[in-house]
Amino acid sequence: MTIRGMLVQRYSLFYIFFFKQKTAYEISACLVGSEMCNKRQVWEKGLPADKLASVRSIGIPVSAVRDNMEKTFDALCNAARRCIEEDGAQCIVLSCLGMAGMGERMTNELKIPVIDPAPVAIKYAEMLAGLGICYSRKAYPSPPDKEII
Repeated sequence: MTIRGMLVQRYSLFYIFFFKQKTAYEISACLVGSEMCNKRQVWEKGLPADKLASVRSIGIPVSAVRDNMEKTFDALCNAARRCIEEDGAQCIVLSCLGMAGMGERMTNELKIPVIDPAPVAIKYAEMLAGLGICYSRKAYPSPPDKEII
């Protein structure tokens, strides 16, 4: 079960996708300015494409997302409001670390859950380490020993 799945039924994605399960996956800086995202790409990432509400851009290049954080925050909130009002999004998922640190503030502003990628990634890594789970050594074996010259 995804974090989004525990919270809502419809979402929008800011990977520039907006999902309708009422989770607004917030605009991803990685794709900001492009409209390349489609349901197949969403599905390939393991997200529920049938819940995709919309695709939007905040018009800020990835390289400039952190240049003016207030401008980025305003653009994200404006796009998120459209997702909520027009697309029925119930949650926003920020899908780029360039937007790290904006989740809590956006949640307070928008009054819906906004999932920030940074703390989620850290907590996920902590969980895996705490459970002693690591990558598959069968799928990713150690390289063979090198001959010492």
